[in-house]
Amino acid sequence: MDAFDVDDADYILVEGGANDFLATSEEITAASDATFKALRGKNANATIVAIGPLVVPRRAESGEYGRVSGAIAAAAQQNGVLYVDPVAEQWLSDESLFFGVVPNSDGYVEFARRLKSDLEQAGLTASCGPTG
Repeated sequence: MDAFDVDDADYILVEGGANDFLATSEEITAASDATFKALRGKNANATIVAIGPLVVPRRAESGEYGRVSGAIAAAAQQNGVLYVDPVAEQWLSDESLFFGVVPNSDGYVEFARRLKSDLEQAGLTASCGPTG
């Protein structure tokens, strides 16, 4: 976990899971747990937010994303990490929001809108905003 060089961050957002469908639920939970512990070890007072996988329409493994999301959510709960679940909330379910398997510009706008809404519902508010 040497990649986590930040100390004393106020907020940390971690996103993952879309490519983890080949791993077992136990492996996903263990990796998520290790990540959250490493982040917490260097940032004891930070609010950590984990964002689960996006369901990519038309992908054969899209049915696995609920399992992946559940495995990440389990580790988040064990570590006091706020978990945002795009699978359960069906973020970006419209194929027009993707370019292949990644969100397009409209998809990223929708992603940001949904994330902002979830963070606000959790009591986190923006300390800054767009200028101009």
